[in-house]
Amino acid sequence: MKYLLAVLALIAATGCASSYQLTAVPNTDQNLEYYKGIPSLSSYAENSAVSISPGNKSFEKRAGFVVTVFNDSPESQVIDTTNIEVVSNDGSLKVFSAAELEKEARNAAAWQAVAVAMSSASNSYANSQAAYSSSYTTARTNSYGNVYTPSGTASYNSYGYGTATTSTYNPAVTQALEAENRARTDSQLANIQSQLGQSLANVSNNILQATSVYPGQSFSSKFVVAPIKLIKGQSIVKVVVNFAGDVHTFQFDASPLK
Repeated sequence: MKYLLAVLALIAATGCASSYQLTAVPNTDQNLEYYKGIPSLSSYAENSAVSISPGNKSFEKRAGFVVTVFNDSPESQVIDTTNIEVVSNDGSLKVFSAAELEKEARNAAAWQAVAVAMSSASNSYANSQAAYSSSYTTARTNSYGNVYTPSGTASYNSYGYGTATTSTYNPAVTQALEAENRARTDSQLANIQSQLGQSLANVSNNILQATSVYPGQSFSSKFVVAPIKLIKGQSIVKVVVNFAGDVHTFQFDASPLK
């Protein structure tokens, strides 16, 4: 069963009817580079340098970005999702924290487990009914003869027809079917837990969480934003990163995937 899409592959959401791509739009003070077709913008300021790129070549729903920060200040600096603001033509876009994505993953797994339990209960009822079987028998009789009376002889000929239904119960049928049902249910639940574990590990290992970046060091991570809505086929997306007292602004054009 599929229930989650990997969080880093961007969980299903509303707001975009078709796939779209993000094109980097550098200003005069920024560098534009590409890695396997994915654009990256780099910005330099007094105390820091920041690079940002879309986490994929195209998106259907939520968009993810990879951000890299370099601390050129004399003190340790903290980078977190609260340092990032994303705005499109439609207004501010939510930047999801790791805790929020983990909660989504757990909720999705819980609902999938409920669906499996309901399916299992339905199968159990059907299995209990499968143990019953019915057989039908019919019988037909025919009798004839003569009856002698003082006034003479009379002949008779009579017919009879009957149907009988016999019901039987075989518990072995239900037991065998239930064993299959339990094994299937256990496998589905184990698969849900396995996928949940993978999703939580992806969030923990890859999604941006509060991290101290020491002087002269850099740090990279990913963050996920709400769906980008295309207005008349396009939208401008601005990503603002506040780090080490510097403000770095990046622009991307969102357009339908060609």
